Amino acid sequence: MQRGHPSKCGSREVEKTSVGAWSTVLVALFETDPDALASVLPRPLEPSPRPLAKATFATVDIPGLPTFGAGSFSVQCTHDGTVGYYCLVMPMSTEQSVIGGRETFGEPRRSVR
Repeated sequence: MQRGHPSKCGSREVEKTSVGAWSTVLVALFETDPDALASVLPRPLEPSPRPLAKATFATVDIPGLPTFGAGSFSVQCTHDGTVGYYCLVMPMSTEQSVIGGRETFGEPRRSVR
């Protein structure tokens, strides 16, 4: 464990998993049908007061790997009064990017072409 001033301490997890990625992202936030939004939320999540959905589209550049496409589709929800987003799916253009996020972090990634 590193000791010393907190600003000089690093995160071993960040140091070991950081890959110097760069992405270009477009985010579309829009209102959707409240009943449709509620139907996709697992318990104990509840719809937020405003029925918002979010679509994210990105190209990701990681040194040493081909550029790949990534995205996500999420809906706004609440849990114990805290507003957040529940991610339904994360389409990825390469199998390597699917495996990295799905197997390592449990993300709902799917391969698309």
